[in-house]
Amino acid sequence: MFDGTVTAVDGDQVTFDVNEGWKGADGSVTLTASEENVALTGPVPDFQVGGRYLVSASGGTINACGYTLDYDPDTAAEWAAAF
Repeated sequence: MFDGTVTAVDGDQVTFDVNEGWKGADGSVTLTASEENVALTGPVPDFQVGGRYLVSASGGTINACGYTLDYDPDTAAEWAAAF
């Protein structure tokens, strides 16, 4: 889990610079964006270079189901306190 800024998008591969990491995330991370569209909570964000996101991933794949979000300082503070 981390707060990251997108530095590259290549197909379903998204590279982030980690601004603040929880659960061991740091440096630069490349993950696979899920194409999953979950009706209840929506898909993962439409990642844009320069965009800032709160990211949760498992096994190298970005989690959908509302666990990866556009950056929000209040939610980031909650994540920091929890992890």
